[in-house]
Amino acid sequence: MALVGVLAFRWVFGVPILAPHGAGAYGNVHKTEYVLTAALAAVIATGLIHLLLLTTPPFGFLGWIIALATLAAMLFPFRTTAPLSPKFATGAVNLCIGIAIGSLFTGVGN
Repeated sequence: MALVGVLAFRWVFGVPILAPHGAGAYGNVHKTEYVLTAALAAVIATGLIHLLLLTTPPFGFLGWIIALATLAAMLFPFRTTAPLSPKFATGAVNLCIGIAIGSLFTGVGN
């Protein structure tokens, strides 16, 4: 989801998300770090839902945890000195990643 979102914003909309325009379609190493961080977030969510399934009714807690983590990930790009359009693009990609993780784990936990 992270890679597709970044490439879509760079190719389709021409927004220099996570790298300047001159860095090409993929950009630089920051995209790889971004994709790996998104994968790590999914692994952490897997451990979290496992822990919640063992100890609590998971879906009330899991929904709030994922929603707050997604909100934090959406707001984080606005702390940088990048131009406004890449900030919004990164926030939108982070929102899509959060929705994907939340919907997949809600379905798996049933």
